Amino acid sequence: MRIYLIAFYLFISNLIIGQVKFEDFFENKTMRIDYYHSGSAIHEYFTLDKVITENEWSGLKTSLADIFDYGNHRFLIYDSTSNKLIFSRGFSSLFAEYRNSPKGKDCGNFSESFLMPLPKKTVNVEFYTRNKKNEWELIKAFYINPQIDIVPNTNTYKFDTEKIKYNGEPSKKLDIAFVAEGYTKEEMGKFIKDCQKIATSLLSIEPYKKNAKKINIWAVKSVSEESGVTIPTENKFVNTVLGSSYNTFDIERYLTSTEHFKIRDAASNVPYDQIYIIVNSNTYGGGGIYNFLCMGTSDNALFDFLLWHEFGHSLSGLADEYVSDDVAFQETYPFDIEPWEPNISTLVSFENKWQQDVTKNTPIPTSDSIPKNDAIGAFEGAGYVVKGVYRPMKDCIMRSANQKKYCTICNKAVEKAILFYAE
Repeated sequence: MRIYLIAFYLFISNLIIGQVKFEDFFENKTMRIDYYHSGSAIHEYFTLDKVITENEWSGLKTSLADIFDYGNHRFLIYDSTSNKLIFSRGFSSLFAEYRNSPKGKDCGNFSESFLMPLPKKTVNVEFYTRNKKNEWELIKAFYINPQIDIVPNTNTYKFDTEKIKYNGEPSKKLDIAFVAEGYTKEEMGKFIKDCQKIATSLLSIEPYKKNAKKINIWAVKSVSEESGVTIPTENKFVNTVLGSSYNTFDIERYLTSTEHFKIRDAASNVPYDQIYIIVNSNTYGGGGIYNFLCMGTSDNALFDFLLWHEFGHSLSGLADEYVSDDVAFQETYPFDIEPWEPNISTLVSFENKWQQDVTKNTPIPTSDSIPKNDAIGAFEGAGYVVKGVYRPMKDCIMRSANQKKYCTICNKAVEKAILFYAE
């Protein structure tokens, strides 16, 4: 397997891809790669399912390179003739969480999809996963010839849509698809009201508020046969359009869906860069995975916290800053490796995190007894553990429901993500 050192990869990929002109290599359409991601804590497999085309490419035509180096996985796309890197993106997945959970001792199988602009010619696709040393390892490489390998799109998930917030051309904005889950046809009026409530909540805090004109929000009226959502611990099973369920990896409040192709099918009814699935439930729960999945319930009293917290994961790659035994993962953050998430650190490479933003004369590590609540430092206790992992400030949306704002470092990460998608 080929292993890439992170810093070297970022330097080379951005140097090369900065020379790429969209019109030289891509059509103004979206290509979707559907595949299965399977394996266990020890083994990992990638199996291609199909390649289809969707609507116009809604992403920026200048943001072709991944500038973040976030996520557990990455796709690199090369022009097969020149071997030039022409597109890259990072993301995380349910599979990555599965293999680090107690269930990961057995083999699991998960559907996943990747979106990119439609190439004009054959491309070489490389799929990477981070190893335990935080190095990139090549898992699968294959070619896609758009003239031969693309199959007809048989998507039957055609739903009515509405514009909730529209500020201009999708290719120049951050486009968010609000997708309905657990709403019957008769409940679509409620869904639109929930969309408006949740959009207002999202744009009420920074940095979304100051960048509101850079964001479009779309509603996809994906109809479910039954109202509500599956709650296995209550022996409640509901027939919904996206198959969502609480109790993911035996975490009662962890609400996700393994029907990733269906999520993509539903979202494809609108231009989108990010998806937020609104679940018709008043039970506390949600989930957010970087560039992969995000959902939260509509009617819980903490719906706004769920939105801000989970969307912080999915849009910006933010880590959980709280301490808890009630998580699916085991040894998620080795203490001798710097995590990839921008808002936590083991202090191994603190200079590459927020060290330059630390408040003057603040000791590192930083005691919680420091009198200033707005001090930036390195506070111990984050990433689910009490010791060895540090967060930037005392409190944040990524740490507790008591907060109504992101800490300074998380705020910067969220704004950087917004500006990546918006011109």
